[in-house]
Amino acid sequence: MAKDVSKIVMVGGELGLSLNVSKCKVTSHDDFTVADSLLQSFLRTRIGDVTLLGTPLFPGPSLDQAWSDQCAELSRASRRLSQIGAH
Repeated sequence: MAKDVSKIVMVGGELGLSLNVSKCKVTSHDDFTVADSLLQSFLRTRIGDVTLLGTPLFPGPSLDQAWSDQCAELSRASRRLSQIGAH
């Protein structure tokens, strides 16, 4: 992974682009040790907190919260639908 990031930095630099390290994240398990100094400057995100376009990718806190939010939304919709008269 560090090799890939170094390649991106090198090729981007040749094109006049730079990597905004403050917006970079490393997604890993809690027990993963980052040895590369560039990767150590990235923010760390736990596997269970990873989302893509607001959708959780793995079991964990993000999935639990999304599940809870969807259940609440369906419950709210169910209550509202019961108040609509049949036509």
